[in-house]
Amino acid sequence: MDHRDALDWLLNEILPRDPVLSLADYDEILNHVHDMVWAGHTNGPEYDEVLLRVQRAAPEYLPGVNNFLNVISVLLEQFGNGPALVDPLERLKDRLQGGGLSVLEEVLGEINGDHKKTQNQQQQQQQQQQKQQQAAKMSRDNTSTTMDPLQDPWSTPLLLDVPYIIQGLHTKSYEWTAEGIEMDKNMPIQLVSLVSEALEPALLYRQIREYLDTPTSGLTAQALKGVVEQELRNYLGVVSVLESEIRNKGDVTLRRCVLLLKEATLALRVLFGLLRDCSGLLGGQILSVVYKLTFDGEETVSKFASRILILISASWNGILRQWLSHGVLNDPYGDFFVTFRTSESDAEYQELIRQGKGGDRSGLFTFDKSNIPEYIPEKVAKQIFATGKSLYFVRVDCGLANWVERRKVELTAEEITDLRVCGSLKKLVDSIYQEVVSYLNTVLRDKFHLDDHLQGIKSYLLIGQGDFFQTLLDNISPTLARPSNTLFRHDLTSALEASIRESNARFDKEWVLRNLDARILELGHGALGWDVFTLEYHLQPPLEGILMGSMEKKSYLRIFNFLWRIKRVSHALNNGWRRMRIQSFANPQNSLSTIWPSLRLAMAQMIHFINELQYYIIFEVIETSWTKLQHKLVTQVTVDELQNLHQQFLQDIMSKGLLHTDNLVADLHSLLKHAIKMSGLVDGVFEIQYQILTGADGDYDDRLETLSEQIALVQRGFEQGVVSLLRVLRTVRDEDVQFLTTRLDFNGYYHSSV
Repeated sequence: MDHRDALDWLLNEILPRDPVLSLADYDEILNHVHDMVWAGHTNGPEYDEVLLRVQRAAPEYLPGVNNFLNVISVLLEQFGNGPALVDPLERLKDRLQGGGLSVLEEVLGEINGDHKKTQNQQQQQQQQQQKQQQAAKMSRDNTSTTMDPLQDPWSTPLLLDVPYIIQGLHTKSYEWTAEGIEMDKNMPIQLVSLVSEALEPALLYRQIREYLDTPTSGLTAQALKGVVEQELRNYLGVVSVLESEIRNKGDVTLRRCVLLLKEATLALRVLFGLLRDCSGLLGGQILSVVYKLTFDGEETVSKFASRILILISASWNGILRQWLSHGVLNDPYGDFFVTFRTSESDAEYQELIRQGKGGDRSGLFTFDKSNIPEYIPEKVAKQIFATGKSLYFVRVDCGLANWVERRKVELTAEEITDLRVCGSLKKLVDSIYQEVVSYLNTVLRDKFHLDDHLQGIKSYLLIGQGDFFQTLLDNISPTLARPSNTLFRHDLTSALEASIRESNARFDKEWVLRNLDARILELGHGALGWDVFTLEYHLQPPLEGILMGSMEKKSYLRIFNFLWRIKRVSHALNNGWRRMRIQSFANPQNSLSTIWPSLRLAMAQMIHFINELQYYIIFEVIETSWTKLQHKLVTQVTVDELQNLHQQFLQDIMSKGLLHTDNLVADLHSLLKHAIKMSGLVDGVFEIQYQILTGADGDYDDRLETLSEQIALVQRGFEQGVVSLLRVLRTVRDEDVQFLTTRLDFNGYYHSSV
């Protein structure tokens, strides 16, 4: 006979399948109930399995299910599992429709009252049979050590105290100590193992409580505590059902207590392990610990950990959602893998930008690899970091908060943690990343003229605008020949403006020329204007924070001063050589005829060196590095990538441009000084020639002899400097540098000395 329809209706009244249970869990429980009815009793393993499944899926419904099974048990005792059972099931169905779950207790009381005599008789018969069986067993084996806990006088007080001790309370049978639970030393050895197993949840419960009482910081840690608290409440619900069974003198033994608490004990083990392993951790580290547990081989543990992970990651997911949608980091406890360091609010920083005081914001955000949850790959985490940082840059530095506010990012906990299945987070992050970075590049190029400013930096700080600098040297040379303490800023700016008007620089964009400025360095008393003059390119926020940090400004200053010295020497030597060529056509026959050959040789050496050095730095170093930078900027880049590319561009120029070591810089400056001295000696020779041609009186022979000695001395010092430089350059493992050494000594003139 099949009572499934009636049982299905009754069970659904006390344990609704939606939304309490999934259909699979409900069908499994119904199958066990049907099997109990078919077997004609409810005191077998099916009963325990039903209670375990209800405890795991919906512990709050455990008391109602327990009462329902007790009613079914009484009905089976009275009517059996034949056709006579149908009518009482129908009547029970009618009663439940009228009064709900509370009717179960009334029905149970009525049935017990109506058939009390029958039950008493049955109990007496059972007790008599048990006594006879026990007597027969004792007679067969008086020395047997096997003992049923139900027959042992120790078991009753121990059993009564179990509901209290597993809640961490003191009882007569069990006493709490600093090390754990102390049991009576006279307890039979047969019970020790069973009691120890029954008391395991008590120890776990007490230790979990100690962890919960320990102060913690961090939203994720607090969320974990909240989940554990809820699980402990569910555990206490199971304990209350167990206590009710024991008080009602149901068929409960110590062994059955262990079985009923098996699922709860496993949950307590998991919770205790999580609290222990997560102690002292924050945010992503805690999520990683829980995530690893979702791969446990025990399916129950795996599902339990997955549920905990979704619950405790809510606050962390909120931080992630704000970061991906608005570039806002609301993380006061350091749970996230991005840290934010600033003493200013967004509004205060935007005010500084309006005042032109934005400054260098590098290092504002830090990527903390150790705090990434394990279910998020590092590559995805870096995309998340770059996306939020770009949003912050657009919102705060660029002042485009309206665009950021219009964006919406919907992200559920399952999408974040379920990367093992479909990688929803990875797909979403990649989509957001592409959108934000594309908009960022559009803003930098169209609104803030990134490409124009980079070209302006190359043209004026890296001396790429050749005709402008030739004009500037012509205009500013007389001014820079004066002592630095006699120079005024307006002298420099007027020469700068005149050079712009007289060269192709006048065709540059207005926002480029507006950033160009001339300045006097503070090098102390006694310096010439050549030593203190420099050009600067003043970028405005937000590009200033990306391209012109403190380190970048120092690098550009060093590169410009080096190139400016080369340009000055080249200008002076070429002017001297031009005058010497003109003089050679005149070919005057006088006492100067003997000095010109040595002077031409020395000048030719120096001009060759300067031209080769200038060609190498301009074309082999700067242009090559610039082409590489432009090639990489064709793709969409983040703020960090743009900053890193620009820094790499400067680093390449510094290293290949012979500015990366002090020894090389010292050798180069020494050679440039010798060339400047030679230019001055040329001026001295022409001065004597002018005096000779005009018939001025003077001791020319002595002066010419002195000049000849000085020319030879400067030439010798220059050659020694070139030899020293070549010796250093040939130790550099770079093909371009080795090519430079070949060009400097193309005919092997310096080879023997090297």
